[in-house]
Amino acid sequence: MPKILLIEDDKILSAFVKQFLTARKFTVDTVFDGEDAINWLTNQQYDAVIMDWHLGTKNGPDICKEFRAQGGCTPILMLTQRSKVADKVHGLEAGADDYLPKPFDGEELFARLKSLLRRPAAMRSAAITIGNLAINLDTRTVKIGDKTIDTSAKEFSILELLVSNQGHLFSGDAILNKVWASEAESSVWAVRTHIARLRSKINDVDPDTAAMLKTVYGQGYKFES
Repeated sequence: MPKILLIEDDKILSAFVKQFLTARKFTVDTVFDGEDAINWLTNQQYDAVIMDWHLGTKNGPDICKEFRAQGGCTPILMLTQRSKVADKVHGLEAGADDYLPKPFDGEELFARLKSLLRRPAAMRSAAITIGNLAINLDTRTVKIGDKTIDTSAKEFSILELLVSNQGHLFSGDAILNKVWASEAESSVWAVRTHIARLRSKINDVDPDTAAMLKTVYGQGYKFES
């Protein structure tokens, strides 16, 4: 379910990274200009940021400094072609949490991003288990007993959100904001449809687990054992 902000002015690279992470069930918003980046960072909630060093009139380290000065604590992974130690130190001192030189391999980007996502919740387990339900956050798979449930990226993200906050009631709008990309044209109807499909898939394997995915009519959804 992680929601990522990708700040990269190379639109070809940006499209590749977005496609790569979306295939791994991440939600990705893209920004191409440094001037817009702060607005996105301050007006939206993200689990992590991937930021290029060179962004036209405002570079990555400057954005980091400004964001941190405003109290922003979202983990930031800096991308750059700069390889000197002094440049790396500069980026880290500006507020970046990690540094990945270009060109990079997608799998290394994915591994570093997962590492950053684990930092805010230190000692967080890579798996969530409730009854027969097991959600692996690294492989992004769902199992009930020994059977794997085939979920879409959005279905997985919704389930992770609800299970990670067991008992907490989320409105359709809250789920829409946390799971869908900000520029996506969608509605609470899409949330309702995805939850219905998810519940049906779980119910086919274990009706008792499906019953934990509750709809509170007129208010929202929650997962409660």
